[in-house]
Amino acid sequence: MRRSDARVARAWQELASHAEGLGYDRLARPIALLAESLQQKISTTRWDIRPAVQTVLELALLARLARDVAG
Repeated sequence: MRRSDARVARAWQELASHAEGLGYDRLARPIALLAESLQQKISTTRWDIRPAVQTVLELALLARLARDVAG
């Protein structure tokens, strides 16, 4: 997370747009929040990593739930 740059933030934003386009709104929201948080990192000298970490944990939980439901 600390080494993320504009390219990484843009990739997460593209993933959010793709998920939204597929109708995965519940998944697209936290992905977009992560992209926004990473974008904020670029534009500030005192970035608070906690919101990004919280969002990554939420995404991990959603991925685990999806795996459990699918299999």
